[in-house]
Amino acid sequence: MAHKKKIIRARRATGRVGAKPGTPKHLAKPVQRGRQSFRVVLVKPEVPGNLGFVARAMANFGVEELVLVGGCEITDESRDRAVHAQHILNNARRVRKLDEALKGVDLAVGTTSVLAIPDASLFRNPHTLRAAVPIVRTGHDKVALVFGRESRGLLNEELEQLDMVLTIPTNDAYAPLNVSHALAIVLYEFSEAVRTIPSSELATRAEREALLDRFDELMAEGDLPEWRIQRNRVTLRRLFSRVNLTKWEFHSISGIASRGMKSIERARKRR
Repeated sequence: MAHKKKIIRARRATGRVGAKPGTPKHLAKPVQRGRQSFRVVLVKPEVPGNLGFVARAMANFGVEELVLVGGCEITDESRDRAVHAQHILNNARRVRKLDEALKGVDLAVGTTSVLAIPDASLFRNPHTLRAAVPIVRTGHDKVALVFGRESRGLLNEELEQLDMVLTIPTNDAYAPLNVSHALAIVLYEFSEAVRTIPSSELATRAEREALLDRFDELMAEGDLPEWRIQRNRVTLRRLFSRVNLTKWEFHSISGIASRGMKSIERARKRR
């Protein structure tokens, strides 16, 4: 047991807790990047474990720059919670004031769960997250996402330094989210900015029509009348176009139809 604890301590020191080198999902660097880059700023965080959860959420979305404005230290608990995001904790910067954390960014976006009566407080009139997304995505290459203390969030004097404030609509009876949960939701909404998801190639119209011909053959073998076959063909044509049939789906369904025809032909020969 003592030997195992010694190994774990050594891994923590090198930032390799539980790492499995060589497996793609544990690469330290993101495989895909978007045009924008994000910096996560935590103002006076109070719970070491949350630092690890924040790092893990950042790694999930390919965001690597973490800045701590004062607050608690990175501890063994932080590293345990980070799992495969050790490199983010290792490279985290610590500054004393919020304005230092915002140097070099094009847009500073804060978060709050405390809402004011409209126009009653300049600092507590945020955009909803969904409304903020298109604004943040337009013309800003470097964006800071600023989160406050677990107990009190961001203070008014900190909010006044920010270009925009957003909020995540939650239950009024229990509005505050854990900082790592809030970060994960925010990064999800901006995920197209940090990662490009490859889209599937769609089947061509000629391929869809060829697939309909195969179904015509199957329906004819079922002794369906011509008017029923024609009606079903139109139904299937509209269905394939509505679901945006991909090439992979085309080949898969085409294979099923072909197997069905071959089974019918074999049965006919055995008669």
